[in-house]
Formats: sequence, structure tokens, C-alpha cells
Amino acid sequence: MKRKLSILAAAMAVAMAISGCGNSSPAPAETGVTAGTIHTEPEHQRIGCLTCIGLDEDGVKKWSQNVAAEGDEGEPYSETDSLVFFDTLDAMVLALGSGNIDRISLGYAPAKYIVDRNDSFRLSDKGYITILGYSIAVLNDEESGLIEKVNAAIDDMKKDGTRDMLEKKYITDLGSSDPEAVELPYNALWETVRIAVTGDMPPMDLMLADGTPAGFNTAFLAELSRRIEMNFELVSVNSAARASALTSGRVDALFWMRGAYDSDGNALPYPLDSIEGVKVSKPYLLDKRVSVTQK
Repeated sequence: MKRKLSILAAAMAVAMAISGCGNSSPAPAETGVTAGTIHTEPEHQRIGCLTCIGLDEDGVKKWSQNVAAEGDEGEPYSETDSLVFFDTLDAMVLALGSGNIDRISLGYAPAKYIVDRNDSFRLSDKGYITILGYSIAVLNDEESGLIEKVNAAIDDMKKDGTRDMLEKKYITDLGSSDPEAVELPYNALWETVRIAVTGDMPPMDLMLADGTPAGFNTAFLAELSRRIEMNFELVSVNSAARASALTSGRVDALFWMRGAYDSDGNALPYPLDSIEGVKVSKPYLLDKRVSVTQK
């Protein structure tokens, strides 16, 4: 099932209508006062998160505590907060717009994408460190050596500036524009790798309205394909089905898988997505945690 950009736009439009977009909205908690009313954060918040692989609510809170300790930063979840997991970003955006959750916890790149396209939402950045990393995972790597090839290509792309150029074009400078469609190379002499993508993490991973893959991840895969001389066949799965797609043999690799990394890209011992027996690449993209709330 493909996640299309039009579906995300429709979800946002519904969320705006439900939340009364266009009417006067209370100021965010940080601003303090609007029309004589003091706004404070509720003691108990329902926080939306994308489904994690291998972690329940307690596991995600523990992960967050570990990350906070690494960066000597504040803890984003209180003991009274409850986490609500969603299999798709569309569903989470709808829940926020309808008031079923109080905020979304997400990486900065997809959070900014949502806010840039929805006037009823705002981004809350509390200055957490860049520690959330996205990697490629492979279950059986003994014969293909795919992860070693991917790691070498990631290093080369960082050294020659290609990775930064792709991030600038497809994430940093995108604004409210639609990302360009990306065509993956194909060579009949190359081995083909089936790789799972969600199409549901814009601007990194998305499908345009006509079903064409686009975004940073697809542009990165196109460049990676040329460098390691392998074809990539994209298989669409939702966030919750990533692990089963890999372990069942439906796909050969998983793209994306989330973990925690230091500033040099070295893995910290607490992944956000965890699958037993997989081999994980270096992070191809690092991000930081932010929140999206209604205005």
C-alpha cells in the first residue's frame, strides 16, 4: 500500500477543519498570555509516536531517558504522559488535528514538513541534540556484504559532499514545495535488492500523488545504487510492518531503521527500532527530536 503525498495533504486538510483552522487560537504555552488567559502545559499529555520495532511505551520512555542523559538535556516525557503509537504519519496528523492527542514527537525534518503545510500546527524545538539516526538494515548479509558496501558509499558521499547536497536539496531548502520525483537507476547486469520503504516519512520518504517515489531517501538510494552497482526494487510497507517484511523474506533490506548515534555517527547502545539478528549500516541521516502541536 503506497502512501501518497495527496493522502498526507488530505489528512492535514481534515485536521485543519476539525481543529477550526482560521479561527483565533490560544498562544503556545511558551508565550504565556493571550487575551488575559494564562496557558500552561497539561500535567498529563497524550503524545503521538510512530510505531517502534521492538519497543513498547516503557521502552520508548527508557530510550528517551538514555538519550537525555547522553546530551545532558531535559526529559521530554513525564511519568504521567501516555504515548499513543501510530502505524502511519497520516493517522497521527489526523489525531493531532482532532484533539485526540496533545502533540506529536518526531524528528525535525518530518515535523517541519508537516508544519510548513498546515497553518494550524506549530513546531516546538527545545534544543535537543542531533542524536536520532536513520540507517539501512539487512537480515542476511554474509554472502552479499551489502552493509559493508553501503557503509563505504556513505563515507564517500560524506567526504565528497554528495550527502550534504542531497540533504540541502531535498530537506533543508524544500520549504512548502513538493519534492522532485526521483528515478532509480537500473542495470540488467547488476544484482537486484528488494528494499522496504514506507512512503510515509516526508520529506525523506514519500510517494507523490501519481505513485512516484520521491524525497531524500529515494534520491539517496539512487546515488547509492550507482556507487555500489546494485539495483533497488522498492517495496511499500507501513511503519509497523517493517520488521515482518524483513524477517519473512519479503524484502532483502529495510530502509529506514531508527537508532541513536553520537556526533561522529557511532551507534549508541539503545536503538529506537530493534530487530534481532539484523546488521545495521552507519546512519545516512542524523536528526533531532522536536514536537508538533496545535497553535
